[in-house]
Amino acid sequence: MRPKNSDYNNDTEFQQFQESIKDKSPSTAKSYKASYKKVRDLLGKAIRDTAEETVIKVIQVDNENINTQQALINIC
Repeated sequence: MRPKNSDYNNDTEFQQFQESIKDKSPSTAKSYKASYKKVRDLLGKAIRDTAEETVIKVIQVDNENINTQQALINIC
């Protein structure tokens, strides 16, 4: 089993995000968390501290697949 990434455990934004998806199924919540962490890693900072246009551009540059782009944008 891979060790869990604890980089976000004490992060207020991530904790709020987890709270907002607590009613989702375990597999959906896992997928949402992975997408959230991917966006955070792309941005290098909290999503709330980044302009909407910047988030969209960064996601579009990183991903060619429109479905993946949309999924990541929806997380934001």
